[in-house]
Amino acid sequence: MKITEFERRLSDEDIAAFESKNNISLPTQYREFLLQYNGGTPYPNCCKTESGVDVVVSRFLSIDAASNIDDLDIRCWSSAWPADASSGMIQIGYDIGMQEIMLGVWGARRDEIYLIVGNNAHLCAKSFNEFISKLESRHGFLQDDSSAILDRIFGAT
Repeated sequence: MKITEFERRLSDEDIAAFESKNNISLPTQYREFLLQYNGGTPYPNCCKTESGVDVVVSRFLSIDAASNIDDLDIRCWSSAWPADASSGMIQIGYDIGMQEIMLGVWGARRDEIYLIVGNNAHLCAKSFNEFISKLESRHGFLQDDSSAILDRIFGAT
């Protein structure tokens, strides 16, 4: 997997401050991801939930991101999410439809990755590393082959 457009490197102290501020303990695998990348855009970026819903990851959120839309500290909690669908979870990313990618941080859902669609939480993986390992490319496109993508969408020019 390749991650692009990630933010500044974090220290253990940065993550500990985030955890303290939000009164949570991040799962080890996700914590390691933040230390290495601090969010960003993954490639490949597609998988299916356990129930068959397509997930196309647009971005993983970052601590202290340059943009508020990508800032984990701002977006990790929301009163807009259905309580029953998102209980014990924080938002760690979003897909191309701006649907939330969530990580369980306590309770029975700890470590698990979900996609929230409407009032439903769709299980993507039992752990962050499993989620990352499930990501694949679609349509055989290379990440930087924008002309092939445009040809596929609009027809060959």
